[in-house]
Amino acid sequence: MGNFLFKLKRYIPLDPYGYSWLEILRICFVIDILILAVVMFNEVIGSTEQNTPVIAAFPVMALMMFLMPSSRIFHPKAIIEGNVVSALLATASGSIFSSLFFAMPVAVIASAIAMYGLRCFSPTALLLAMLISAGNIDSYYFAIFPIFSGSIVLVATAYLYGKLTKKSYPISNACK
Repeated sequence: MGNFLFKLKRYIPLDPYGYSWLEILRICFVIDILILAVVMFNEVIGSTEQNTPVIAAFPVMALMMFLMPSSRIFHPKAIIEGNVVSALLATASGSIFSSLFFAMPVAVIASAIAMYGLRCFSPTALLLAMLISAGNIDSYYFAIFPIFSGSIVLVATAYLYGKLTKKSYPISNACK
């Protein structure tokens, strides 16, 4: 068996990011747990048709939270505040501009400026702003559910998983 694994490792390329294959599998498993928690929460509270495309941004957030747990841009503050700010500004931009040609860029630019000013910049929140404005979502309540609630569930699940496995999230001193 050992000889087989040795031969198999020759054909597996080295990971340029420094993660072992076991670590990659663990991260994929954790992402599945996080997304399952967000989806189950949305189903219990009451899913809407508009949730589905926007919830597509949450797997990206989950992946980045575990690939870069010490990064300031994937710290809980950046995830939660950045998502809510982007959702509110994307909804406002969609209300002001009827054309997606104007609404989407304004939503993304306004979100980037606001997050930078609030020190909660998150690239995944920019994706969220684009999806919300493209989906023509016009309810400010959408920033509370599913964005704020989903962000809280995502961060809480990541924190609990970190406590259970001793792979902490967030890594302390990540956001000052």
